[in-house]
Amino acid sequence: MGKKTDAVRPKIPGVPTVLYNDYWNDTLEDYNDNFLVIACKLLNYKPDNCWNADDENVIDNKISSEVLKVSVYYESLCPDSVRFITKQLAPAYPLIGSNLKIDLIPYGKASHQQVNGNWEFTCQHGPLECRGNKLQACGLLTNQTDAKNVDFVSCVMGQWDP
Repeated sequence: MGKKTDAVRPKIPGVPTVLYNDYWNDTLEDYNDNFLVIACKLLNYKPDNCWNADDENVIDNKISSEVLKVSVYYESLCPDSVRFITKQLAPAYPLIGSNLKIDLIPYGKASHQQVNGNWEFTCQHGPLECRGNKLQACGLLTNQTDAKNVDFVSCVMGQWDP
C-alpha cells in the first residue's frame, strides 16, 4: 500500500484523497463531499441513478470514461476518511458501482521504513491507526469484488474502533 501512496503525484495533500482515473486536482478534491455528483459527471455513459449536476468546471474531459477508476487513499482512524467512506462512497456504490472500478488504499499519509529486517509503520493518528490500516489491507487482499470491498471497508470504518 505504501508503494501505491508513494507513487501518487502530486503527493497526497491529505486524507482522504480520491483519484479519478489516476488523476487528482484541487477542484476535484473540493467535491469529496458530493462523490456521486463528481463520479456521474466523469462517466461518459450516464447510469440511470446519475443526474445532471450544474457545475461544468469540475470536469476535465481527459479523465471521463465509460468505467471510472476511483482510488481512495485513506486512514482507518481519520474522521474525514470515515465520513467520506461511510457517507459518500458506500451510499453511492449501489447506485453506480457497475460503472466504477474501486481501489481502496488504507495507508494515506502513513510512512514506513525497514529497521533490522522488519517493517515499521508510523501513522498520523498513532499505532492504533497503523493496526487498523494493516487489518483493512489484509482484508482487501482477499480479492473480493469491488462491492464486497466497499461493504467491508464501510462496515469497519463505521465502527467505533476500526
